[in-house]
Amino acid sequence: MPNEHNRVGMAGMVYHQNPGQNATSFPLRGSMKLASEEEAFVRSPPKPLGASWEPLNLGWLSACSMLCVRNLEKPGGPVIEIGRDGMGWGLQIPPGMTTVLYPRGIPPALRCPDGEAHYSLFAAPE
Repeated sequence: MPNEHNRVGMAGMVYHQNPGQNATSFPLRGSMKLASEEEAFVRSPPKPLGASWEPLNLGWLSACSMLCVRNLEKPGGPVIEIGRDGMGWGLQIPPGMTTVLYPRGIPPALRCPDGEAHYSLFAAPE
């Protein structure tokens, strides 16, 4: 049966395991209706992040309901920080990991305080 609403959904699993022990897992599942009929904005900017705060470019989206940011650097590489209006929230994205946010209003800004880092993002409309 077709869905009558625009939606965004997420499905996945987070695992943690100590040596010699069974893994502990936490499911990542959910979906929400969207008010907009805009397409999602997906990008991997060619220019890496630097030490200065850079507002996220969400392309054609007028507002964002769900934002996924992935640090494309290899393990041991630089961390990406997320903030708003240049103010850090203490949120960090380690190399190779993805963070999911549900921003309202002004989109977050990103920076890489310890060098440069490439990233990719997925932004769903509101």
